[in-house]
Amino acid sequence: MPRSARQIQRAVVAFQAQFQTACYLFVSGSLLPTGHTCLAPTWLSVCRIDPELDLLAIGDPNEDTTDADDENTLAWVAQTDHATLLLSSALPHH
Repeated sequence: MPRSARQIQRAVVAFQAQFQTACYLFVSGSLLPTGHTCLAPTWLSVCRIDPELDLLAIGDPNEDTTDADDENTLAWVAQTDHATLLLSSALPHH
């Protein structure tokens, strides 16, 4: 998977076009939420991609997070070289 948020966004669009289905993005591994590396040992759902800031927002992909209030409550992270991305047509079962 590409590393920049803009390229990730393009990969999601290509996935949707190729498979004609919804695309869910997940990330695990080392992330940078606030300048300090943290480990996400399980898959986390990415609900938004910000190509301008090169960040991924962690949250429920089924919730509308376009509201300004939601914008402030999202957990924005940057990937590191040790992060893994996954594109899927299905959400994990809880």
